[in-house]
Amino acid sequence: MWESEGVTTRRRRNALQVLGLLIGSIGLSLALAEILLRLLSPSPYCGIRATAPQETFFQYDRLLGWRGVPHAAGPFRGIDFDVTVANDGNGFRNQNPPFVRGKRNLLVLGDSYGWGWGVGNADLFHVELMELDARWNVYNLSAPGYGTDQEYLALEGFLESRQAEDYEGAILLFYQNDFEDNASTRRYAYAKPVFLLSNDGELSLANVPVPRRPPRSSWTEYVDEVEPARWMNISHVYNFLSFKIPEMWEGMASRRNPSQRAAEPTSQEREAFGVTTALLVKLAALSLSRGMFLHLVILMPHNADPEAWQWDPLEKFLTERGIGHSRFRSGKLPNTDLWLDGHLAPYGHRRLASHLLDLLSSPPYTGS
Repeated sequence: MWESEGVTTRRRRNALQVLGLLIGSIGLSLALAEILLRLLSPSPYCGIRATAPQETFFQYDRLLGWRGVPHAAGPFRGIDFDVTVANDGNGFRNQNPPFVRGKRNLLVLGDSYGWGWGVGNADLFHVELMELDARWNVYNLSAPGYGTDQEYLALEGFLESRQAEDYEGAILLFYQNDFEDNASTRRYAYAKPVFLLSNDGELSLANVPVPRRPPRSSWTEYVDEVEPARWMNISHVYNFLSFKIPEMWEGMASRRNPSQRAAEPTSQEREAFGVTTALLVKLAALSLSRGMFLHLVILMPHNADPEAWQWDPLEKFLTERGIGHSRFRSGKLPNTDLWLDGHLAPYGHRRLASHLLDLLSSPPYTGS
């Protein structure tokens, strides 16, 4: 009997030891995974943005919807960034003058990717480009949320105010949501202008003057939706399992089922595509009227869909129209994109600067 009790006790002790080893191994594995993720794929939580940048660094504009406040400066925080934004006297994120005689002057158009969502002023790609090649003066006209329509209007107004200045060209940073932007009168809870495309292919400007005060509810709902629980601040493993794994699974599912990517576009998508290509023709004509080239950089960060149906028709259209274009893939390692937000991180901006410098160092732009 005593021997039986002893055997039972040893078995229990052994079971507890095995359980302890198992728990210890799991704990050690999670700790190691946490360390590796913090080193290789960090997801720091620097505070959710309580207001949109349109409310802090921008002001209402009856034509554009919103434009930068001159000399506005302050912190800009998001899920995985905490940076300082500073506007110049024209309301743009530049630390250099709009035009410098004796240098090759270039303009940049874009949305939040061009504006530099999530990075400080010193890390912006156009600043890096000027550091790589001091012959260039690059002035950035980008603003978060802008569609190609607002970018066209912003360029038109800027050039009208600077008739005596000769710019070599304009770089347009194009992201996949620009198609939808160009067919909308409201983006991210803020009203904007829109161009309507007639049956004979003519564009007409509408929703101008832009309604002054948009409803705040949709932005508030967006913030409430993306704000994570407080304890998520600590665990990178939890963030990886909650966000990165589903994202990677989605990508694999898309590759396994190519027919899902080849779905027939809707009439709204085709209309947005038509408006977008018509706007690009207007942008090219505006640039040509000032002796400038126009080059479209199609942005492909990790959250872009490289198989979207619009890309091939768009590139074919640009080739037929003689509009220069290239694709920029930010890559995965090192950390080129923000962890959750999907925009370019500082290293991604450096890669974009290198892409642009290679572009500008090759024909036909070398002889501009």
